[in-house]
Amino acid sequence: MVLLHGFKEYSALLFYKGALLKDPKKILIQQTENVQAGRQIRFINLAEINQLEVMYWKR
Repeated sequence: MVLLHGFKEYSALLFYKGALLKDPKKILIQQTENVQAGRQIRFINLAEINQLEVMYWKR
């Protein structure tokens, strides 16, 4: 399950059981120390999304 969050400082894609995903480039972060399984990718602007796309998904 994936959720899209919009906050004042950033937007994020939240992966409900993100701790189980392989993340060799370490782009998934733990929301808070109390969240065990969920991981998220945070974005501040479109340039960050494009940079991650090139870095992570394109070979």
